Amino acid sequence: AKQIEEYLADQYRFDLPQTVVDAEYNALIRNASQAEDDAKELDEKQKKELRKQASDRVTVSYVLAEIAEKEKISVTEKELDAHIRVTAAQLYVKYEKFKAHLEETGGIYRLQERIIEDKVLDFLYSKARVAEK
Repeated sequence: AKQIEEYLADQYRFDLPQTVVDAEYNALIRNASQAEDDAKELDEKQKKELRKQASDRVTVSYVLAEIAEKEKISVTEKELDAHIRVTAAQLYVKYEKFKAHLEETGGIYRLQERIIEDKVLDFLYSKARVAEK
């Protein structure tokens, strides 16, 4: 899946909404800062790499969404419910409480997107020709 994502990020270049890239970049900065235990500021090289990662992630997300639409790949309520149940169990949270939290915070939409992206990546993997590096 990672190779497919890298390929898509390299192959497709188009204007991206800056606010979406900025939101992804800020999320990456937060994650990187937490990983560094807030011990030090990220240097410019690290920030530049995170900016590229953010742009690549947004690009891949848009490309996968377009493929999902063209191939009519979607997520059913049953699939969504199964993912919610599994995640709730992993977090030791009651299903109803976790589902309500996802609905209140909009997390349910992100979960749907992630499931669709995974299904599209599976679809692409099934169609891909494997080449050794």
